[in-house]
Amino acid sequence: MDKKPYRLPLVIGATGHRDLRDRDIPSLEGAVADAIKGLKRDYLHDDPETPLAVLSSLAEGADRLIARVAVDLGAKLIAPLPMEADEYRRDFEPGLKPDAAAEFDRMKGDALATPVMRFAKGNTRENVHEEARRALQYRAAGLFIVRHCHVLISLWNGDERDRAVGGTAEVVSFKRDGIPVDAAASVHTSLDVPEMGPVIHVVTPRATPGCNVTEVRTEPWDIEFVTRYRALHKNHEPSLAEQRERRQFESWVAFAAKAASTCRFNDEAAQQDAAASDKQERLNASLSHLFDDPDE
Repeated sequence: MDKKPYRLPLVIGATGHRDLRDRDIPSLEGAVADAIKGLKRDYLHDDPETPLAVLSSLAEGADRLIARVAVDLGAKLIAPLPMEADEYRRDFEPGLKPDAAAEFDRMKGDALATPVMRFAKGNTRENVHEEARRALQYRAAGLFIVRHCHVLISLWNGDERDRAVGGTAEVVSFKRDGIPVDAAASVHTSLDVPEMGPVIHVVTPRATPGCNVTEVRTEPWDIEFVTRYRALHKNHEPSLAEQRERRQFESWVAFAAKAASTCRFNDEAAQQDAAASDKQERLNASLSHLFDDPDE
């Protein structure tokens, strides 16, 4: 993105479990890589003018895995942090892996930006170590990702009963179904741009005992999901489960339109960039026109 500073990126959000099983890592990396390559192929048509960005909070496990794979495929990393880095780092000392804190430092250092979430209501630097208050900060980071990504990749076991504040199930629900008023922390929620969008769900086992998922698989998405939906839902009143599928169907259709518009914008920007001899002057004029009085 640094080589194309005026291009609109396709933004991928990351969420998922921390406690991944070591033996699943190659399969999960392959599933995430396939998903990102599929997005580039089917929606961007491998357009060289449209860059990728990945939003990841860099928690252990899924967040870092998705970020690593995306960066390897050319994406720029933006790491929204739930709290200041020195405080957040405590969650990885010790971490699930011996080098968890060092890996966090490395990946944070490679990020293009690391925006820090504001304290949730009632939270302060002094009390944010409390579990319930810390969870609100994780929710804030999840909300940031949901609101700013075009598509969310989730490494999740699919258990919707485990909807902890700031957890993976909640973040997935926000992207699929929208952010409820009580979680949005904004009086302008009803006026905000809808946050709902497509989710690529990689069904993921957990190392924690009791998980009933035993192997990695990717739920249908993209063209496969849209085609199946159109075939199955033609002339009957949808159930609640089907209504959710309907939202996902509409999300993928809207995502395709957004991706096409993004590519068109970037291609036209590239043509203008190549043709103009007075690039900086034209850019400055375009930026100033954003704030001009239209009557003048």
